[in-house]
Formats: sequence, structure tokens, C-alpha cells
Amino acid sequence: MDRPTTVGWVSRSEHLIHVADLRQALAQRDPKAPSAHEGAASGDRPALLLDVRWRLTDTAGAGRQRYAVGHLPGARFLDLAQVLTTHSDDPRDGRHPLPDIQTLEHGLGALGVEEGDEVIVYDEPGSFAAARAWWVLRWAGIRARVLDGGLPAWVDVGGDLEAGDEVSWAVTAPKLTPGHLPTLTADEAAAQAGRGVLLDARAPQRYRGVRSSHSTRAPAMSPGRSTCRPPGCSPTVAPCCPMASCGELFAA
Repeated sequence: MDRPTTVGWVSRSEHLIHVADLRQALAQRDPKAPSAHEGAASGDRPALLLDVRWRLTDTAGAGRQRYAVGHLPGARFLDLAQVLTTHSDDPRDGRHPLPDIQTLEHGLGALGVEEGDEVIVYDEPGSFAAARAWWVLRWAGIRARVLDGGLPAWVDVGGDLEAGDEVSWAVTAPKLTPGHLPTLTADEAAAQAGRGVLLDARAPQRYRGVRSSHSTRAPAMSPGRSTCRPPGCSPTVAPCCPMASCGELFAA
């Protein structure tokens, strides 16, 4: 369903893919189709599946271990902590600042991703990593979509899972450019809260300023910011809520 917004028209299918459509696409995939290193143009290649399972409370490597137990056929594991963020000791950078473009190019290139590829990302309940991957990839100019409902949606329709850790993919050298989605500095976000609407998508206790057991940093809340994280309205936990419901939420 398409919906008008203040910045134009938003197409649900532009950002999400339904499990039935993914199953159809995988069923039509030609196993003999050439890959990038065999000379295929990226526009001629099937969409790449990236498993982005990650939780804030995970120990190192836990997401990859769950990937090895079972993942969608042909999916490649994308490590959020190593590829989709920058590690910084400066508290002003926040917990997970955007990666530098070289880190992103190297990490995606190791998975065989080209700049012209279509990428489909997914995760599991308790994780918002697929949403993070979708945003970072779009910010860097890669067309990415999220599997609506994540791994559980695939299992619920009888989709097969593959076990085992991934093989080594043919390395590519994508040339990415940042800035395809807008960003704000902390000062700009604070100013936005004063003159408009600034939404906080963190867990409610973080919004309220409650320190979590796994955090060494005190949470902060900008004055004038509203919380916006309704249960069940995440495409990585359950099928995304109807557009009408989202509209009512934001109108409130």
C-alpha cells in the first residue's frame, strides 16, 4: 500500500518484502546464474540475503552461532558490531555511531556485495539489527529491504533452513557513497526537539532514563522528545503493523 507523506509517497514494498514474495523469488532463482566475479552485472544478479541477528546483550559471536544453527537458504551473515558501526571510546559518539565508509565497503565486499545489488536483510525477535542494516545500507546507496516478520515468518510458512557456518564468498570491492539518507548531529537533534517533533525509538526504560544492567553509560533523553516504540510494530519481530495503525501512532 502506498501512502502520501510530507516528503512524498511511501511504498511499503519499497522497504519491506513479504515472505511469500521472497519464497517466490528464491524459487525462481537460477542456480546457474553468473555471480559478480563471473562477470554478471549487479543488476542481473538475484537479491542477496543477509542474516543480521544481533542483540545488545549478546556475547561476542552469539549471532553467528545462531546463524550456524539455522538460516535462510543462501543467506550470508552480516556482523553488525564489525561492519555496521564504528567503535569509539568517546561518549559523545553514542553507543553505535555510523561506520566509516571504508569499513562498510570492506565488510560488505567480504560478503560479495556490489553497490548495485538489491539486498534483503532479516533478523529475529528481540533484535532490531535488520532495521539498523536497512538504514545503514540505504544511507550508503544500496537498495535494501527488510523481510517482513523476519526469521519466524519464514519458518511459519514452512520455509527450509540451512545449517552450518558460511562458506567463503567471492570478495568484491563496492564503491559506496554516504549521505543517501539524512542525518543529524546531537545539537541539531536537540534543536529539532525544540521546534518540531523528535521521536525516540529506544525501549521505554531507556527513554525514561533508567540505566540497564548491561550498559556502562547513563541513558539520556532530549527535552521535548516523544517515545515511539509500540510493541508488535516491528517488521523484524512480527509482520509490520498496517499503515493505518502506523499513521494513527504518529498522529498521536
